[in-house]
Amino acid sequence: MSPKWFYRKGTQEFGPLTAKDLRKLAETNTLSFDDLVRLGDHESWLPAKLISGLFRMPMIESV
Repeated sequence: MSPKWFYRKGTQEFGPLTAKDLRKLAETNTLSFDDLVRLGDHESWLPAKLISGLFRMPMIESV
């Protein structure tokens, strides 16, 4: 069974979600950098921006 993720927006908690579902939320801006996420039921909440690979970095054009 794959690990389950949870996220919190304000006082509302959502989940469990797959990693793929969590990435989709990030891609659609439903999940923001400062929303809190945790893996499983017993892990600590962390800002989503600290989860490696969750958010794609924007392309920067060189001049």
